Amino acid sequence: MGWLGWVKDTGIAWGSILKYKFTYQGKEYTNAYTSPGSGDYGAAQRYADEHSPGSTLAVKVNPGNPYEAQPVEAFLGGGSLFFWVFLGMGVLFALVGAAAFFFGTTPPVQSI
Repeated sequence: MGWLGWVKDTGIAWGSILKYKFTYQGKEYTNAYTSPGSGDYGAAQRYADEHSPGSTLAVKVNPGNPYEAQPVEAFLGGGSLFFWVFLGMGVLFALVGAAAFFFGTTPPVQSI
């Protein structure tokens, strides 16, 4: 695992380069993944601690080209499942609210 620091619009972003090996159909492959950048050094350190040498990692393999394999977490945008569940719930509630506002019915008007 190597450290990587780069400058973004708002300052320094910390990340790490995760090098991993995996076996697919009896053949061993090696690949690397750059973690999502964060302005929080502590978050980058926790990511590195979670992926220390010897730890296991779930990898999604492209059967047509195993060299394109990526960690499963890369498909979640580096975010946690907790984040995506609550983001999805927020979008759902916003859509339901907008539909009720635009397509809701108005009470009937009685003439006097």
